[in-house]
Amino acid sequence: MSQNFNLRNVLKLIRHHGLSWFFLGAFGVFLPVLFFEVLLRVGIVPNPAFSRHQVDRTGESPSHKILILGDSFLEKHGHGSPLYFSLLEDLKGEGSIAVLNLARGGCGPLEYLMQAKVGLARLKPGNDLSDVQYRPAISSPWIIFLKSRIKQWYLYDFLERGRDVIRAMLLKGYVTQPPPLKKNPEPLNPYLTEVARRYPRYLVDNLLMDTEENERALERIRKVLTEIHRLCDKAGAKLSVVIFPQNLQVNGSLYSFYERLGFVMDRRLLTSEKAQKFMARFCVNERIACLDLLPYLRGLQNTGFYRANDDHLTAEGAAKAESVVFPFVRAQLHES
Repeated sequence: MSQNFNLRNVLKLIRHHGLSWFFLGAFGVFLPVLFFEVLLRVGIVPNPAFSRHQVDRTGESPSHKILILGDSFLEKHGHGSPLYFSLLEDLKGEGSIAVLNLARGGCGPLEYLMQAKVGLARLKPGNDLSDVQYRPAISSPWIIFLKSRIKQWYLYDFLERGRDVIRAMLLKGYVTQPPPLKKNPEPLNPYLTEVARRYPRYLVDNLLMDTEENERALERIRKVLTEIHRLCDKAGAKLSVVIFPQNLQVNGSLYSFYERLGFVMDRRLLTSEKAQKFMARFCVNERIACLDLLPYLRGLQNTGFYRANDDHLTAEGAAKAESVVFPFVRAQLHES
């Protein structure tokens, strides 16, 4: 009996010290990570996340405040930067305006909801958007909740950008498989190769949306968009929507490119407008101003609007988008 008692004590001792060492090790790892996160947030270590949370102004004492939610097409530093900074230049003619652009590459509706909660907290009366303290709160299942918290860390953005740079260096304008891409001098977007590998149905699921799972996803997206609209109303902000089409919807010049990357393809992708119609119905029902760029770009059938090995606009495509988007944005300012 005594032997058993002593054995139990030994096991308890081992268990106790094991947990102690675990917590000590975890603290030793977390502390430097937290310190580096602080360096990123105060801008001591230059990083896109810090810049993204800084407000751009066209003058002092802004009369209007604009919060941009979106992805890489309007990202402050990246493929969307020419279009965004041209917009800032155009807005100078509208007086003093403060713009907070939280758009980030690779984002979707759930990320837009995060951006809204972060940005709208800075739209309170008397706040000129310079307050960068925020507490994003995501109402979603726990795994999405956890991911949303992690993605708000500047360190996450810092590491992800580093990963993209390394990918781009390795690809260096082409990939070895499939060989036809070697002959194309245009740089290849590394994000597309990753999406094709992990999610080959990306295009048909997002443009055709003809499966039961797609229909369920649309309902979830509708609820997320409704929540964004509710948050805007609560903050006294007006929500407006601009829809950028996928390049296959504009012209079919990159159809074979997507095939070579490994995406599941369907000729209906060239004519589908289901995503646009879904957003149009939502905006009509919610009384939201909406601009769909598809008719403006598709009507010209210009193969030069999108990059050769990418799904983003060229300078020519951005200029065409500007001619439609900028008047729309100015009109929303005058109506607010």
